[in-house]
Amino acid sequence: MSEESKNLQPKETALPATRISETQVMALAQALEAVETYVPTTWVDDTEPDIDAEHLNHAEQGIKRVTDALNGAVATINNLAAQLSNYIPTSKIVDNLLSNDAGAVLSGKMGKQLSDLITANSDAISTLNSETGLIHPATIYQGRCSDVQGGYIQIGKIVIVAVQFTVKVLASCYLYGFPATAHGNNVPIIVCNSSKQELLHLSESVIEPRGYIYSKLTENSTTSVDDVIYVSGIYTTK
Repeated sequence: MSEESKNLQPKETALPATRISETQVMALAQALEAVETYVPTTWVDDTEPDIDAEHLNHAEQGIKRVTDALNGAVATINNLAAQLSNYIPTSKIVDNLLSNDAGAVLSGKMGKQLSDLITANSDAISTLNSETGLIHPATIYQGRCSDVQGGYIQIGKIVIVAVQFTVKVLASCYLYGFPATAHGNNVPIIVCNSSKQELLHLSESVIEPRGYIYSKLTENSTTSVDDVIYVSGIYTTK
């Protein structure tokens, strides 16, 4: 065989042992379907055909069609490989907040739940911020005191009471408008006589379950009309 004939023989090329997906195989098959069937030049009388322009161009065109198809298939595979580089298998998609797999991702459903939780917490914080520092006033009952200042602040279920008033009638004093106590029990409060700078030890000074402050000022012998009384306490509501 002449050197020129050897150059026309196909050369063996080692293909890399690359694993491709079913999707890539299908794309490759579709690309190769476009290759026109090659009809080789037939031999006549058991002799090789002349290597003339007609026969040589026939072989060259066949090789070109195959080469173009293979190049198109390779381009298709490379494009698919680029698209699949960020592919996440279903085994790596978790539907809970318990996984500690650094390579796993949350499902869309869990994303929605997290979004709902963030929104709910944000709304709760906004409500808390709007209520914190907002003093709810107290209301006098039966006119036994006057000049009521302060009231209560509520943070969640915690109620902080801070009220000041002036004694007008030396008797039991009622203020109402406070949240009901959590368990239906009386809650002790601290009572001070600001005018005399004295802490009053009154056995019947409480916040009643219905949200009333009851202070029996007659228990203290030094308290008098026009004294300024300060009441404070903290409790939980329902």
